[in-house]
Amino acid sequence: MRRGHSQYVTGLSVSENDKPYAPRQLKRFVRLWQHILDKEDGVENYGGEFGDLQRLDGLQRYIDDIEGCP
Repeated sequence: MRRGHSQYVTGLSVSENDKPYAPRQLKRFVRLWQHILDKEDGVENYGGEFGDLQRLDGLQRYIDDIEGCP
């Protein structure tokens, strides 16, 4: 791996911190869909486009588990 470039091991970034963390793109994806679905009519209008709502919950738990968030 070249110096200054992101370093990923099994999909987790290990570039800067002493522990791995989830890629920024994944966190932005989850945050976007949480925002859309939290709107007043978000689940009714966009729930089908996202797919299974348990997937979003699973992705959020995955990120929290990796990064040690409460």
